[in-house]
Amino acid sequence: LDQRIEAAAGLPMTQLFELHGEAYYRRVEREVLAEVLSPPTTMMVLATGGSIVSDAATFALLRDRCQTVWLRARPRDHWERVQRQGDRRPMAKNPHAFAELEALLAARAPLYRAAEHVVDTTERSVAEVATAVAQRVAARRSRPASAMLAP
Repeated sequence: LDQRIEAAAGLPMTQLFELHGEAYYRRVEREVLAEVLSPPTTMMVLATGGSIVSDAATFALLRDRCQTVWLRARPRDHWERVQRQGDRRPMAKNPHAFAELEALLAARAPLYRAAEHVVDTTERSVAEVATAVAQRVAARRSRPASAMLAP
């Protein structure tokens, strides 16, 4: 979804936030999500950012049209994955970044729990997580799309 948002805005995500702020991002996110989900018979896996739960209308749209899967991980796992990817933003000039990540994940947890499925990613390979997701989604194909909530 992030790639589609960047294409719609004509800006990379960091510039989108810097120039237009979060309210603009949320509006574009909702519009792009509605567009992506507009053909209701399309089968797909849609990866969203974890902050999608922060906008009630957007999250409601997602839950209405998709099977949702929360890819749950411990805060330390999130932190280490971001570091392995070479992304230092959570740490940049902020000595309290990890504590803030923990607080953010704790605050969002009740929203993430609204997902239809939960797959714990702790100590699992990508292949194991993908298999677990596929099994849960296959067991319930009432909605054409599956959205991954990976905070």
